Amino acid sequence: MPPSAEQLAFNSQRACPECSGTGIVRTVDEETLVPDESISIDDGAVRPWQTLMWSLMKDIARDLGVRTDVPFRELIQKERDIVFHGPAVKKHMIY
Repeated sequence: MPPSAEQLAFNSQRACPECSGTGIVRTVDEETLVPDESISIDDGAVRPWQTLMWSLMKDIARDLGVRTDVPFRELIQKERDIVFHGPAVKKHMIY
């Protein structure tokens, strides 16, 4: 017998690991977020961080150890992961 809809729902232990039971898979196109890797984060490499609401993210990335003054393409994988996915361990900061 196939599983019921309730068994595959987001709040079920059997929910789809890919979509968490929502039926929608969300992905981020990193090339859209950083269209020009030749510029630094300080100079605007991360497109969404150019708005007033998100400009604080540059300071947060810097505090997490990301070099924001070098061309984005020079960031090591750990720094890129912080920019695209956040830190591996939650860190409390006051700004």
